[in-house]
Order: sequence, then C-alpha cells, then structure tokens
Amino acid sequence: MIRLLSAAVAVLAFLSGCATTEKYEAKLNSMIGMPESQLVEQWGIPTGMYEADGTRYLSYTNTESGYVAGTPPVTRTTMINGKAYTNTTGGTSGYGYTNSCTTTFMVVNKKIASWKHKGNDCKSD
Repeated sequence: MIRLLSAAVAVLAFLSGCATTEKYEAKLNSMIGMPESQLVEQWGIPTGMYEADGTRYLSYTNTESGYVAGTPPVTRTTMINGKAYTNTTGGTSGYGYTNSCTTTFMVVNKKIASWKHKGNDCKSD
C-alpha cells in the first residue's frame, strides 16, 4: 500500500511540474498592471515595439529549432538452400522542428493592460 501511495505521489509531482499553456497564461495574467519598466527588467529588451495613439505594443519572441535523427533500418539475411535472401524492415526518417512563442504586451499609461500570445511553445512551469 505504501509503495502504491509513493508511486501516486511521484506521478502527481511529475505532472505538476509539466509546462503548460494554462500556466503560461496565469503568469501573463499576474503581470496585468505591472509597470512597463518592470516588464523590461524581467524579460529584457523586447524583440519588437510599436506605438500608436499613446499605446505601446512590446513583443517578445522565443524560437528553438532542431533536428531529430532517424533510426536505421534492420537488415537480415537468411540462407535458404544455399541462396541468400535479404529483408530490410523498420527505420525512420529524421525530421526538423521549430518551437516558437511570440508574446505581445499592450502598455497603456506605462502599465501592462493586456497580452496575447501565438505559437506552439507558449508554455510555463
């Protein structure tokens, strides 16, 4: 019973540590009302900025690209009545990937008024 309980606690601890979009959005929501200077202090210089009618839009973009190597096929040769038969099975192709997230903050009167994000990697722990 203790082993089962320990396993359940371990699984819950693992799952609670997973990065999710919901946790990222909660983090962004907690920043509403924050001074613009504090945002720049925490997140650094924005990757983009636009200003219109006294409203600023500060964008931050994170991008990660990589390549996952494929696996080689398995080749087997079988001898039947002195003749070799070769069969190749399995193997996968490699592939490239890009994970990105762009978060834009709307700043009104030098305070964060709202945010939006787009991308496939807008997640937080």
